[in-house]
Amino acid sequence: MQTTNTAIVPPPTGRRCLDADQVAHKYRASRRWVFRAAGSGVIPAGFRVGRLRRWDEAVIDQHIADGARPVRSPKGSAR
Repeated sequence: MQTTNTAIVPPPTGRRCLDADQVAHKYRASRRWVFRAAGSGVIPAGFRVGRLRRWDEAVIDQHIADGARPVRSPKGSAR
């Protein structure tokens, strides 16, 4: 019987992992957009934890601070 290594390496201490819904909220986008944007390189790709995709909050916040614009404008504002 062959065993597989399923160890999960947590992010560095003090760092927080975000799921797709939390990333979507930061970009004011849909969950579907997050996966498409990560796949095409528009946003950081994140990393896999088993079958789940997670993003480092610090990396996402830095990407937004570096000039990534929200996908949608807040309601009531002009583009």
